[in-house]
Amino acid sequence: MLSLVISPVFAQTASTSAASSHRIGVLTDLNWTDPNAAGFLKAFTEHLQALGYMAGRDFLLELRAADRNANLLANHAVELAKRSTVIVTASSSAGKAAHEATKSIPIVGCGSDSVMGGNMTGFSGVAEHQGEFLAQLKAVIPELKRVALLFDRSYFAVPPLISSSERAAEKLGLALIHAEVNGVSDWASQFAQLKRSGAQAVLALNHPDFRRERSRLTALAIEHGLPLSSPYRENAEAGALLAHSQDFRWIGASVAGYVDRLLKGARISELPVNRDAPFQLFVNLRTARVLGVTVPDSLLQQASGVFGR
Repeated sequence: MLSLVISPVFAQTASTSAASSHRIGVLTDLNWTDPNAAGFLKAFTEHLQALGYMAGRDFLLELRAADRNANLLANHAVELAKRSTVIVTASSSAGKAAHEATKSIPIVGCGSDSVMGGNMTGFSGVAEHQGEFLAQLKAVIPELKRVALLFDRSYFAVPPLISSSERAAEKLGLALIHAEVNGVSDWASQFAQLKRSGAQAVLALNHPDFRRERSRLTALAIEHGLPLSSPYRENAEAGALLAHSQDFRWIGASVAGYVDRLLKGARISELPVNRDAPFQLFVNLRTARVLGVTVPDSLLQQASGVFGR
């Protein structure tokens, strides 16, 4: 089995024919101990091995992690653009940074539709799944009519998520209440206003603050009696009724398949953006009991993780 030492900055070296090996840069805005980043990297390297590649003989890995530091992320992306045959991105923010750093080196990985195209391809399916997340809330709350859409525009990936949520809500017969916040300091007042406005549930869109401050976010939702559907597995652990996360191991393995084709001569334009990456559902039954709602068996059977049994 391929063995890697995971560290914030890591270069895998080879002794003899390194010059003829492909150099693969792998970039995340998190760190390599984060479960999502680690799962992505493990699946990526294992699948490369399964495809017949040997580290040191066929490729060199350059791992870079920014630990949520935007300036460091940008610097890492510029560095990898100078050193890599192909850049692999393990998060949407990393995809954006890599795309800003180079318009010629092929980039494959996670990314928002706003940066896909040109020299970047990979997996961009979050927007297409907003209807699924709204439908899950409706399954828990059959009488659901008014849903608050909680978002912070400071995250570049948010605008297409808003548009997708609006289209999905219309199809589901739901009224969306736009609940825009500008930083964590807005959250308490926004939740109080949502309760007064008749919101019956909250769908949070992707934003780093919603993951970093998940205990505060989930506590506010519970305090105001609002079932919360949120990105990130950790948010369900912290108390979100429902949470959803891309399957980063599936994406990591699939990215390896794209890299294989690139290293064998395929053009980036021949590798279509994939919007069918699976999402994992997580449920917190303790929160369901506190809120007095019932999560149907159909959702529990779909769940990759159930907390608070």
